[in-house]
Amino acid sequence: MKIVEKYLWRSVVLPTFFIIAALFALWLMFDVFDKVGRLMEKSPPLSLLAKYFLVQLPSLAQSILPVAVLFATLYVLAYFSRHRESVALLAAGMSPVTLARPFLICSSLLALVLYFLSYSLSPTAQAGREKTKREIKKEPTEEAVFRKRSAMWRS
Repeated sequence: MKIVEKYLWRSVVLPTFFIIAALFALWLMFDVFDKVGRLMEKSPPLSLLAKYFLVQLPSLAQSILPVAVLFATLYVLAYFSRHRESVALLAAGMSPVTLARPFLICSSLLALVLYFLSYSLSPTAQAGREKTKREIKKEPTEEAVFRKRSAMWRS
């Protein structure tokens, strides 16, 4: 791989991961400040609070990843345009396909991640969040209610 191609990859991958991390951190900050007061009324353990916020990350990723890829792509293309890097690379003989390859591969990989999330982790994320919320509020979960009723029916 040429030095220029490594530079292109670094120019695309680093802003993408930075923007993804920044959007997740912003969401977490707003969500924590919004809900921590109500959740702390029952004084749950810190591990249960962390579980409450982490269990919803897969469904959140479905909202954040497309926006993050859009922002990262716009940022990198604006940077290249401002510094005339794309013009210089094309004038130096680099093909437009080579210039676009990091964008296409990164967005394809993130599309695969979104596909995986939407069919494996996200469908159970909402249920896991509600279950954790019931544990925090010390309400009986569906499993406990089911066990209690099945024990009543057996006797």
